[in-house]
Amino acid sequence: MSLVGNLEDLGLGEILQIVSLARKSGILRIRSRGREGTILFRLGQVIHATSTTRHESIGEVLIRRGAIDPAKLRSALSLQEREGFRDRLGTILVQYFDVSAAVIDEVVRELIEDVVYALFGWVEGTFEFELRDMAEALDAALMDPMQFMLEQGLSPQYLLTERSRLVGGKRGAGGRVEGPAPPGELVNLGDLLRRELGDDTAASAGRPETGSGMALLHSMLRELNDPALAGGITLLVLRYAAEFVDRAVIFQVRGDELVGLGQFGISDRQGPADALIRNLRIPRNEPSLFSGVMEAGHPAVLRPEPAGLNSFLFERLGDGIPDEVFVGPIVSGGNVVALLYGDNLPGRKSIGGTEPLEIFLSQAGVAMEKALLERKLKENSRGRA
Repeated sequence: MSLVGNLEDLGLGEILQIVSLARKSGILRIRSRGREGTILFRLGQVIHATSTTRHESIGEVLIRRGAIDPAKLRSALSLQEREGFRDRLGTILVQYFDVSAAVIDEVVRELIEDVVYALFGWVEGTFEFELRDMAEALDAALMDPMQFMLEQGLSPQYLLTERSRLVGGKRGAGGRVEGPAPPGELVNLGDLLRRELGDDTAASAGRPETGSGMALLHSMLRELNDPALAGGITLLVLRYAAEFVDRAVIFQVRGDELVGLGQFGISDRQGPADALIRNLRIPRNEPSLFSGVMEAGHPAVLRPEPAGLNSFLFERLGDGIPDEVFVGPIVSGGNVVALLYGDNLPGRKSIGGTEPLEIFLSQAGVAMEKALLERKLKENSRGRA
């Protein structure tokens, strides 16, 4: 599966955001006016980048910095060739030529940043992101003449923020922001996500493509940035979740418990379903289908074990035990503040194509953090008055 498109429709900054949020591994190839650039991702982190317009190698940078001399570089390159290019040049310099690993890491970061920042200037052309098995992707990158790679990787958000700082928030052709969008300006992810999921995925979810949330994502993100929204964020989350699952519950993380906040699709024959959910409590520190998502801070589609707290939850929600469930965290201020639970009972359709919902949840957390900050600023302003 791959993503293809035009840079005029989707800039590099937007592509980086999507790959990062989806935590994908693979190779992004960009072509523009006879030039070609590549960026290698491991779980959404940038670990390698090359461009046909930038030819400085790690060895040349080390010589320019005075970290090695030309004779040492030639010896290292000869050893690398004799070993069949089994190891990257930086690894050989550290192991056999007394070059500091910290120096290698700093130079590699500099090379990757320089390449990526240059690629931001390519505002026309085509791109293709290909999902790759990491072993295959690393083998392909290993034979690159530049021979450099980061083990930990650079956060795309760091690259976006730093690039924005360096250029002072300049805009590219057509008014599109090159780098992170400023407050209040939104990235249109719908077209790319529609291509990523494809018709087959949309069909497997049992919903038409337009009903899978793609066409709604842009407008829903705009609503998240509405200053008048205030406490309506959870309602927006439930509205958008209805495009992916037949019923859902939002839980607030409150102390040692997960406390029901709202729902849709839940039926309670003994009284109002909203009252049932508001009285629902799940211990957050005991094993359940929520505990792993809480710890990782990442969404997941799970096949839950019908035991312990899971059985308690399914009994309270009614309609049986689901074959699979979606659990997505809402992260604000670095902490999981709420969890979205969703399933497709009683119809038992497969849950598929949740990437747009995951992106929306991440932006809901940002909106919550922004609303809290604005509320604190207003309170401080009233206190000084």
